[in-house]
Amino acid sequence: MNIYVIGPRHCGSTRLYNFIRFCFQKKNIEFHSAYEKKNENYEINIIKWHEFDISELKKDDIIFLPIRNLLDSAISRVSRKMCNDFFEGIMHNTNLFNMYEKIATMIVKYENYSIYQLKEICKHLNLSFSNIEIIEIMKELDEMHNVRDNHLYKTHIMSKTHNTAGGKNNKFLHKDIKELKNVLNIKEVKDFLEKFKYI
Repeated sequence: MNIYVIGPRHCGSTRLYNFIRFCFQKKNIEFHSAYEKKNENYEINIIKWHEFDISELKKDDIIFLPIRNLLDSAISRVSRKMCNDFFEGIMHNTNLFNMYEKIATMIVKYENYSIYQLKEICKHLNLSFSNIEIIEIMKELDEMHNVRDNHLYKTHIMSKTHNTAGGKNNKFLHKDIKELKNVLNIKEVKDFLEKFKYI
């Protein structure tokens, strides 16, 4: 079984990747997890990768596509100096989403982070947890954000600078109105925001 977390950046992909890892750990099921690279010696691979080559995917692969308000994810991208400006950050994630939408097993919305959504993810993994067990895993994810131990980076892919806004939503409200108007006039961006009820 290959499980992929692929697509847009700064949309909760690392949190999703680690949630999946914790689920298999709780069930004492052996797996390999990493950024980009599978390990053929394991039956279960959990891979996080933003720009994945679709030709490498197989029919039975499980693909999770994390999404977030494009305006907020672009602000995170700029604040971490991953791109030059707000517009570039938005278009980069729009293109990644469009690339993987049709092949996604499940689209995971950042703003819908909840026990219910996480249980839906588990169904695709053929794993079952009680509400309390899910809450325990959520607590572990929160604690991991606080630790930020760089020597564990290869395992959880969480650097000290990873979360730049503490999970805040609607960060775009601080942007200049003219800049927001220009972005919202782009058809691809407007279509995405309307489809997922951001506007």
